[in-house]
Amino acid sequence: MSEKFIADFKTNYGFNADFKAKSDIDFFLKQNQFNRVLIYHGNNKFEKIISFFINTIRNIVKSRNKPKIVIIQYPTVKSSLFKIYKKCINKNNTIFICLIHDLECIRLGWNTSNYEYKIKNEIKALNLYDYVISHNSKMSKWLKDNGAKSSVLNLNLFDYKVNLKKNKGSNMESGKMNSIVYAGNLSSKKSYFLYKLNQLEFSTVKFCLYGTNFEKNKFLNSSNIEYMGFYDAAELPTVIQGSYGLVWDGDDVFECSGNTGNYMRYNNPHKLSLYIASGVPVIVWNQAAIAEFVEFNNIGIVISNLSEIEEKVRNINDEQYKIMKNNIYELSKKIVKGYYIKNVINEIISDINLENGEKKDEV
Repeated sequence: MSEKFIADFKTNYGFNADFKAKSDIDFFLKQNQFNRVLIYHGNNKFEKIISFFINTIRNIVKSRNKPKIVIIQYPTVKSSLFKIYKKCINKNNTIFICLIHDLECIRLGWNTSNYEYKIKNEIKALNLYDYVISHNSKMSKWLKDNGAKSSVLNLNLFDYKVNLKKNKGSNMESGKMNSIVYAGNLSSKKSYFLYKLNQLEFSTVKFCLYGTNFEKNKFLNSSNIEYMGFYDAAELPTVIQGSYGLVWDGDDVFECSGNTGNYMRYNNPHKLSLYIASGVPVIVWNQAAIAEFVEFNNIGIVISNLSEIEEKVRNINDEQYKIMKNNIYELSKKIVKGYYIKNVINEIISDINLENGEKKDEV
């Protein structure tokens, strides 16, 4: 029987797993005998190195004879520091698993002069792990094509913790409407495409925006835009009202452009999980990595640009919409219980135990 840990890295500026995607992983795996290990590191190199050894001794190297599984949520600590951490405890039959939240070389470095250099460094960091949990098959292929040597598995969908007892259930039960929800950072620096929606002419579609940094002055003459306010991420599924949730990013309404737009070709936006937890079918870019998942599970509409929304929505009849809602509901029952992270971790544990000739250790 392996001991199981989630290693969370803490800095002087706060605990970096506070944002929802990481804290939800913590929550679901702690339900299943994973122990959370806090690893503090300060600002100077000496302090970081010493604190790594102290925390390793205190938190993990307690029972030297037992095999261990350590999950680290990525990106987190610098690879040079992780090497020290790994060297300190790897002698104790430890398997290291990297769960990717973001690939920074694509998210921030695409279309920059040192893009190849950033790719090389990121792959080098990921190759320190025995297993890497990727978002989806598109990201996994990119990793392998660029030199990833670790065993790579697909998460497929981020889970989303929400208290369904507090959910109004309106989105699970309501019929077809023409309001499009967009939730997230509404700043023009992050979601510039929103501030180009006035370039499109819609007669029946309305956009309902939830989130921070809404720049109201830029929407003064937009009758089809309504700001719905800001809510905590865990509360959002209980308040969102709309017929579809929009998964879009970048600088333009005609394609997902720029760094964040291009990133859609590889990542699973956490926004998708939010809409599923909220009971809302989705609208996604046809070149996004998640488009295949959306079509296969019949949970929404795939478009090439935002100008297609009105016609696409109009062509969905009541029966088709009801089927999508039912499919969303079935997925929502999974993600609010941590199905996807538990499933992929079980795959890894099964693989480890098969290699060792041991009995399967279920998560």
